[in-house]
Amino acid sequence: MTERLVSVAVRRDGEIHSRGFKSHWDLRAALGDAEPWNKNRSDEEGFLTSEGRFVGRWEAAAVAFEAGQSSGCGRELLSSDINWTPQEPTAQPAKKLRKRRERS
Repeated sequence: MTERLVSVAVRRDGEIHSRGFKSHWDLRAALGDAEPWNKNRSDEEGFLTSEGRFVGRWEAAAVAFEAGQSSGCGRELLSSDINWTPQEPTAQPAKKLRKRRERS
């Protein structure tokens, strides 16, 4: 199975925080930051992968592209660039075959 991004993450003081959020703002708010819209200087923002790895924004861009979660943006990945919905094969309804009547 292809590795994919599963949530945003922040590495703060050597510890990785995630909690399953899909935006860094929401994660910083949950961590109790007074101004969650501002990144802390000591924070490294990144993402967690389905393999449990913390990846920075540049590596995350490559992971998301390979997994079909992003169309490739040529810059550091933002959480808003990601299609978080798993891509599952779409089932096509079975077509009913009608027997054609031959007209005489």
